[in-house]
Amino acid sequence: GDTLWAAPGHIDPTYTMNISNNACAQTLADGRFRQGVLSVRLTGKVRTQGSKMIIKMINYRAALVSYKCDSIVVTTVETGSNFNKFNVRLVNGICQTNNWVIRYSFDRTTTFYPQGNSSSDPVTYIYGTASGTNRQGRNFSMSIPEISPLVKYSSCEYISSGIMSLTPDGFATRTIDYGYSISPAVYSGCDEDASFTVNGNTVAFKLK
Repeated sequence: GDTLWAAPGHIDPTYTMNISNNACAQTLADGRFRQGVLSVRLTGKVRTQGSKMIIKMINYRAALVSYKCDSIVVTTVETGSNFNKFNVRLVNGICQTNNWVIRYSFDRTTTFYPQGNSSSDPVTYIYGTASGTNRQGRNFSMSIPEISPLVKYSSCEYISSGIMSLTPDGFATRTIDYGYSISPAVYSGCDEDASFTVNGNTVAFKLK
């Protein structure tokens, strides 16, 4: 579809992926079986600033959980010789089983350096916000500040640095610190150490 833009009579292309028990069963690392349809509409070339990928989930399930939303909109913010930056918005997401329902939306920005940034290790940075209602019916909000994004290196199974805060309605904010650095682009090694803070009390824990 990338070759068609600017052609006379061009219509934004839409691609679909059918995931079914018989034809395209997918079992990923988490062991959950996927089934359903993903529809993706492109408004421009993916590497063109401002282009959007508009994703719909149709009868999509993972194990016993069903997923749906108004849309997932991926917007190309910026691209360079060694990075790709996208904004991802999920609008009115719902995941549910016969016993519970979770509602959520998020707006986050992801930057990926496939050849690394200040090191040769590919790395991803994520920041943004989310909100919704948990399975107990309690509203919540979440924030990852741009100044302290989550930093994930491909060679490390753990998040290396970043700060994430979660505030359930009626409760104090909980903050997880994965190892904050004022310069997260500098690779500080791989470890499973993090800390949890609520009401001024901090507890160290291991990421598992």
